[in-house]
Amino acid sequence: MKKTILILIIIILICSGILAYKIHQNGGGLQGVLMTTLGHDQETVKNLEEMTILLVGSNDGVLADTIIVASYNPYYQSLSMLSIPRDTFIGTNKNYAHYDDKINSTFDKENPMKIMMAVQNITNIYIQYYVFVDTEILRKLVDELGGVWFDVPMDMRYDDYSQGLHIDLEKGHYLLNGEQAERAGKV
Repeated sequence: MKKTILILIIIILICSGILAYKIHQNGGGLQGVLMTTLGHDQETVKNLEEMTILLVGSNDGVLADTIIVASYNPYYQSLSMLSIPRDTFIGTNKNYAHYDDKINSTFDKENPMKIMMAVQNITNIYIQYYVFVDTEILRKLVDELGGVWFDVPMDMRYDDYSQGLHIDLEKGHYLLNGEQAERAGKV
């Protein structure tokens, strides 16, 4: 019995050493763990293509509140993000603009191609993937994580009575709950 346990411990130590070595070879830290877990090494990462993702957030499921184009380069482990203001004009005649002429009106949960094409048209960036985030779920996630730290670079005072949105934060470092984080992200 003791020999069996000793052999198992030796096998576990050897496997742990091999795993630690591979993680170290793949850059260490979270990057190394992810690459190793996904079965990649430095060679396979060199061949991975950059990917572009459209992130869309909505709290009512009708209009997009947040529109972000994210580009990830696995080789350089870099992420670039471009926020598209939700009131960006996409119509043809500014003199007779209608609410349908704003990019956030192209959002349709059932047909993501509509907003993807609108963003591609104004940015000239080919978008490969689409991710929809319900802001209610985002609030719950932030609360579940115990909040998020947010550095308020200046006093933030904002009132939008049509949305029932009121922000009153002084400059400083704050731990925000889900609702506060959503409000801070809207300004």
